Amino acid sequence: MEQLAALVRAKVVHFAGPDPLFRITHGVFTAGSPWVAGAPWEARYLVEALAPANNVTRSDSPLMQNLLADGLARPRHMLASDGEPVVTSGWDVSAPPYRTLDGVGEAVEDLYVVGLQLSSVQWGTAIAAEASAKYRSGYRTVRDTDAIAAHILR
Repeated sequence: MEQLAALVRAKVVHFAGPDPLFRITHGVFTAGSPWVAGAPWEARYLVEALAPANNVTRSDSPLMQNLLADGLARPRHMLASDGEPVVTSGWDVSAPPYRTLDGVGEAVEDLYVVGLQLSSVQWGTAIAAEASAKYRSGYRTVRDTDAIAAHILR
């Protein structure tokens, strides 16, 4: 991560943004995002390191599929600005320490969620954690796992 951050500071590496669009024209790659202002990045070389989108309802994971099938978890629904319900990419969870909500909305005892599957309640959830991070977002996962461990030990 430190090396990647150094490459970004040196303007060697650039991030396209969410929902990236890639094109190649006359040997030149372009990468941009409809969510990021400004022109797309152009380069002769492209290294694609996109993390797959998290979506608990479309996951290939047998664990995720079985949690849904057995009614031990459900995806979170939110209301869009027009009032229409939208299925989010993450689990519907209780307040911290995050436990899945079952099909009727009850917290499932001893079934905790941490990491990417919290994307519906933690925008920008990271897949890595750093205990000595300067900002709260960098150590959020460490804090969450500590809260889960304390809950279990009680």
